[in-house]
Amino acid sequence: MNLHRPAATLMAATALLLCSPAHASADDGKAQREKVVTCVNAEMEKENAARKGEGHLTAAQLRALERIVDAEVMNGPLGKTSAEEQQKLLKRIESAAKQDKDLKDIPTATIDRILLELKEKGAYCENQK
Repeated sequence: MNLHRPAATLMAATALLLCSPAHASADDGKAQREKVVTCVNAEMEKENAARKGEGHLTAAQLRALERIVDAEVMNGPLGKTSAEEQQKLLKRIESAAKQDKDLKDIPTATIDRILLELKEKGAYCENQK
């Protein structure tokens, strides 16, 4: 009978770990990131539609930029980040945009302006979750 106790304890501990808040928070983090991605994409589309002429992205360019931003949001930290971390994030997005086949012909000044808008929209979307 004593042989079954350690197994029962181990099974109870495993069940507790699988159902614990830490496990649930990982799913919540993904859900929060997906909400932020959806919000940021919607805001980027609104900004792009409002931007006429110079700086307006084609549908393919907008999708390419959204892919890059989505990947950064899904892999980045949730919540407030330091100014230094924000700068690193924007540099990674800018670098990826310059290497993307659909975005490489866009002037750096245009990308920088879009990233400035993106920083504002990202903060707005973080607060909306």
